Amino acid sequence: MPVYLKRMFCVTCLLLGVSAQAAQVYMSRDADGNIVFSDRAEGKAERINVQELPTVPAYMVPDRLKQAGTTTATTAPAPATISTPLSTTAPVIAPPMETAPAKTKSTKVPPDYQSLSIVSPRSGETYQNGDANNLMVIAEIQPSMKEDDALQLFDNGTLIRHTRTNYFAVNDLERGEHKLEVAIVSKEGKEKIRSEGVIVYIHRNSILKNARD
Repeated sequence: MPVYLKRMFCVTCLLLGVSAQAAQVYMSRDADGNIVFSDRAEGKAERINVQELPTVPAYMVPDRLKQAGTTTATTAPAPATISTPLSTTAPVIAPPMETAPAKTKSTKVPPDYQSLSIVSPRSGETYQNGDANNLMVIAEIQPSMKEDDALQLFDNGTLIRHTRTNYFAVNDLERGEHKLEVAIVSKEGKEKIRSEGVIVYIHRNSILKNARD
């Protein structure tokens, strides 16, 4: 056995043999310089304070467990185990979420014309005899009319003139009330814009009156 193990064994036995109430241990060295522990102070021995070893009181068996001078060991029941059956239900799979189709930006084509109106004659005017033969219908167009488009004149819903300018010379209107309208059409004849109607009145001498005169 190694020397240091022997020394440790001796110290342990010495400490266990010393009274807990007066634990006194002395350390000294022999002629060879080895450390020696003893419970007696010899020569130049140094006193070592030894802490009291902790003690545990003996277990006292209760009287109710004593039967015929023997004790019966009781074994605690094992905890009950509950087995859970494996679920046989198939997992629920959520249906895929429907995503709304992406909205496409609609390209709105601006109209070719912003406004179209008849500025002459004015609504409600009356024309007599000779003035009725020199009637000028003038239209205002915003913006200016395109080169391929044309302007049409309607009398009570009937097309009576077609031109590429913004005015008409009218000299064949009969007596009575006339609703005049103008419209711009493409070269294919598709109407692009129409003005509001203007009401004019034409007065002419009757043939019977002229005969009496």
